[in-house]
Amino acid sequence: MQNPKNQNPTAGIVTTTERLLVCDKVSQYLLGEVKTVSKHNVSESMHKVYAYGFDKLGFKLPRQPLQIDGHIIVEFIAFEDTSQPIDAGIGAIIPQGIFEDIRYDNAQHRIIREDEIWVRRELLAAKELQAVNLVQSGRWLAVLVDRVVDEISTQSCNDTDVCKRLLNRYAVQRTPTKDRSPLTHKRSEFEEYIKTYGVSRTMFRLDDSNDSDAVVLSTAGEEIVGMEFDRNCFFLPFHTDKHTARGAEALAATIVRAVESYRSKEILSLPSWLDDFVFEGENKDRARVESLEADLLLASRDFEKWSRFKGVLVSSGEILRGIVADILEQFFGLRVDRTDVCREDGRILDADGEVLAVLETKGVSGGIKRAHVNSLDTNRERSNLDASIPGLLIVNNAMNLRGLEERKATTVHPEILNHAAKLNIAVLRSVDLLVLMRHMEGIENRGERFLEMLRSSKGQFAPS
Repeated sequence: MQNPKNQNPTAGIVTTTERLLVCDKVSQYLLGEVKTVSKHNVSESMHKVYAYGFDKLGFKLPRQPLQIDGHIIVEFIAFEDTSQPIDAGIGAIIPQGIFEDIRYDNAQHRIIREDEIWVRRELLAAKELQAVNLVQSGRWLAVLVDRVVDEISTQSCNDTDVCKRLLNRYAVQRTPTKDRSPLTHKRSEFEEYIKTYGVSRTMFRLDDSNDSDAVVLSTAGEEIVGMEFDRNCFFLPFHTDKHTARGAEALAATIVRAVESYRSKEILSLPSWLDDFVFEGENKDRARVESLEADLLLASRDFEKWSRFKGVLVSSGEILRGIVADILEQFFGLRVDRTDVCREDGRILDADGEVLAVLETKGVSGGIKRAHVNSLDTNRERSNLDASIPGLLIVNNAMNLRGLEERKATTVHPEILNHAAKLNIAVLRSVDLLVLMRHMEGIENRGERFLEMLRSSKGQFAPS
């Protein structure tokens, strides 16, 4: 990676007073030059930018697309809307932190007993692929960075958001900060944005071993708080208290103008009529690139699943339930009915839909208890299933322990295992599930072997 280019060293410093004064003025100024348009009136010749997930920050989303300077349309996509990919236009804007929910232990009121993090991993994986596709195809992505948290008291969480995963790709270290030093813009194109929205909450450290071309866009004193890579992936410091639809429009307009102005000076852009002139080698290279991109997409999905599988050691509730079902289906090749029937978490079925086993998952800070076993037995009975159908209780126990060896060292009390055996229930710790998977990676018919082990288990299901 080349040394970051701190351009425009004489750029002005923004004070808190100035930010408050310009905020309303800039909103009025921007919205005087943009206008909303009906989706039916959007021309195909217009370039689209997608602003995704603003509602997760508390913004009221505009009902109509926003037209900027006559040729760019911004469409606002709700967080839960999966129908519109963000890589379908020339660029996208995405806030940091929207895929994770960090809940801190409140020692005074004891709302929860320890720090927790909940992650929308399936949606996160889909948006990450779309974000990477935008960047790798030469279009642009702007990430609005507030406070990036990579670790809580119970676990590491450095891959729980699109922002974090992109920063990981660029080998960027980051540190949350409470420093409220005035920000300095390093490129004039981002002056208005920094004045209006620039607040220092995360500081970045660039790794010289990275071969990506990084440019510093904003600093707080000597610390980097805004930057871009390869002229198409922008990390911008962000904070605002204006969450109205008008505020969302002003924010999007400011970003689009800044990014498009910056890129127009840094990137050679050819007019569309030159597409009619094609070299023979150009067609060959295009076909090769498309083939490699397809292979990369498949490889990325395959790679992503391994990280998700390992999530059984750091998850509970619905997330743990989903990961376990994915493991049984994707790794062991079993058929899983994920329907929550009579509070059981799922069933393993044969090819004809007959129940082979009843499944239940638990994520707990302490040890495995007799009540966990009884819960599965009760739910199996409520489902009118015979006790001869084995139950599989997968427990992510000792979640307060933050090491693999420490997790392996935990035990299940023999009395609980004997009780489980009498009820035809096998108890499997999540750490043992991972060990079993690694042991069976090169084995064919994993599903059959897994079911054989389940049927022969006497209380404890553990890798041999």
